[in-house]
Amino acid sequence: MNNIKEYLQRTINIILLFLFIWIIVALCIANRIDYACKINWKISNIGLIIASLLIIYLYCKKVKERAFQRINMNRLVLIATIVLFFLEVYICYNIFFETGWDSGAYIIPAARALLGKLDVTSMNEAYFKTYPNNLFLVHIYYALLRINEKLGVFTGAYQLMVIIVFNCAISSMSCWLTYIIARKYASIKYSLLGYILAVALLGVSPWNVICYSDAIALFFPIFIMYIYTEDRINIYVRNFIILVAGYLGYCIKPQAAIVIIAIIIAELLKITHKYEKSFWIKEGAVILCSVTLIAVIAGGLKNLYNTEGFEQDKNRQFGLTHFFMMGLNPEYRGVWSGEDVEISANCKTAEQRRETNLEVSKKRLNNYGITGYAKFLTKKMLTNYNNGTYAWGAEGSFYAIVPDNNSRMSHFLKNIYYNDGKYYGIYSQVVQLLWVMVLAGVAISSILGLKRKPCQSNIQLILQLCIIGITLFELLFEARARYLYLYVPVYILLFVLNGDYLEGYLKKKSTKK
Repeated sequence: MNNIKEYLQRTINIILLFLFIWIIVALCIANRIDYACKINWKISNIGLIIASLLIIYLYCKKVKERAFQRINMNRLVLIATIVLFFLEVYICYNIFFETGWDSGAYIIPAARALLGKLDVTSMNEAYFKTYPNNLFLVHIYYALLRINEKLGVFTGAYQLMVIIVFNCAISSMSCWLTYIIARKYASIKYSLLGYILAVALLGVSPWNVICYSDAIALFFPIFIMYIYTEDRINIYVRNFIILVAGYLGYCIKPQAAIVIIAIIIAELLKITHKYEKSFWIKEGAVILCSVTLIAVIAGGLKNLYNTEGFEQDKNRQFGLTHFFMMGLNPEYRGVWSGEDVEISANCKTAEQRRETNLEVSKKRLNNYGITGYAKFLTKKMLTNYNNGTYAWGAEGSFYAIVPDNNSRMSHFLKNIYYNDGKYYGIYSQVVQLLWVMVLAGVAISSILGLKRKPCQSNIQLILQLCIIGITLFELLFEARARYLYLYVPVYILLFVLNGDYLEGYLKKKSTKK
């Protein structure tokens, strides 16, 4: 059984290594390829990769663990996280705007309609019958707006700041959880590096100001990972929380379920006979209770939606086959396509839509051929991975409503975060460098995984499976860099959890010389 587990762990590591060789090579030739949402970085990715490797090497060699041992780093990071939260709120207030696309066209108007007890029939017909998964998000926003209405904190043009404060709380907490998880498996030195990267890529990210699922869904993968690694929680309670949290995350953004799949696979690879019969009886009871609660929540939400006027129609819903078809669109290079939306919308039944989607998908695959499809997937890989801002500003009508704020700090911060800002080029290049460094770190981790014995802990295996899962998901379905956003802490963790091993490996190499 151990041999089978080790073989499967090696196989998963090899798959991850293959994907990251693909990613790194694609990044190196990105300027020569035409792909969706392309950005021509002033500093080439080859230069950024070299700089990243140099930074990683110097951090391993020059930064000493003993420098942090006299400091209560856990307390310091907690204080820094509280400060970070207020900093995030301050930044978001000064760069505040209401975005367009799905958020401004349907999600926020629906939440405001519920707040004002208005009719939602037209919005349901136009959008939510097709994309009912966003109804849970609407109700989260409605609850926040209602609380704000009672308290009267944010009014007028800044009403949505209550949602953004919630986003900031999630972002800062996600940074803190990244550090806490890293600290369980890595030295202070590399845990702190993980925290710094999380703060730079998530904590001060402008995505906190966007009222959409990406900002809220960020919490679920890292929270579930934290619960999974928290041994102080009873194992049965732990599994119950994981399953329920996974379902709630799925209701907000389907990609959030990937972490649950990863945990299930990792658990199945454990030696089953080490558990007694009583364990499986209790575990079965936990699963039964979880499924029952999930069914109650699902039923309750459905009844709530129907009562409010959000009646659902299975024949109008777009399923996975639609997004698979859209992910194959040659003209739009695998991103959102109005042409494909029209194809699916013209189908009268769910079965007809599924058959049409698969038929169009089959034709497109045949037209590509094996070589053509590989080239197409490489372009999608760049759409997903070659953007450290996670395609900030790429959605339609992005800066839809920008309220007047003429303060000097607002002007300065807008110059950093707005796409047409004076300093945006510097900001985007810095986060691109940090993102490339994380990707290079994951690639190094996958190489080191071939040199070391498979880990007894499941944590690294789960991290690997999450990254493989989200990468394959975005390759097969609609591509978007922001869809990786909720798994950024996972990428960071896989990088820093191998930091101590990398440092030891470098020391061993230098000693031999």
